[in-house]
Amino acid sequence: VKEDWFEYCHEREVPKVVWDLWVDGAYTKSTANDPSGLVIAGYNKRYKKAYILNARSNWLEMPEMLTLIKEMKELYRLRGRSRVRIEPKATGKTLKQLINNDIKGLSAVEISSHLVSEGKEARLQTASPKLEAGKVVLVKGNWNDAFVSEICNFPNADHDEFVDLIGYICDHYFDSGDEMEIEVEN
Repeated sequence: VKEDWFEYCHEREVPKVVWDLWVDGAYTKSTANDPSGLVIAGYNKRYKKAYILNARSNWLEMPEMLTLIKEMKELYRLRGRSRVRIEPKATGKTLKQLINNDIKGLSAVEISSHLVSEGKEARLQTASPKLEAGKVVLVKGNWNDAFVSEICNFPNADHDEFVDLIGYICDHYFDSGDEMEIEVEN
């Protein structure tokens, strides 16, 4: 993946989408391990593009993660058809249960892609043609450099949570057949 493959836009230029929160959870807040990755992404059927509004990584334990997700729900107005799409590994299954029980108006689901059982290389191979074709647009923000750097420097980056998430996002929005089911909020 090359840096010049990434498309950018201002938030005001994003067409209407249903925003989802994508989560690659980690077990601990120890910086010796990978952090949890969280990405706000949505898909616009008309333009056939995925938009990434924000990406962040944090070393959090479960109570802190749940608090952060509640904050992100309000900040990014996640409701209605928005979903929290969680990698069903590590903390994922527990996090899904907690969200569905404790956060009103937000539904958590496990990512059900074949990529869950495949390696990170497969996830990046799924995403790279979409990135190169300009089908993934990043909303300009202070998170852009860390996100792009991690993906472009894989496998030599310090962490790889965004590699996992960009693969899942591209698989869901472009390859899984869900593209035809995703509607734009009016």
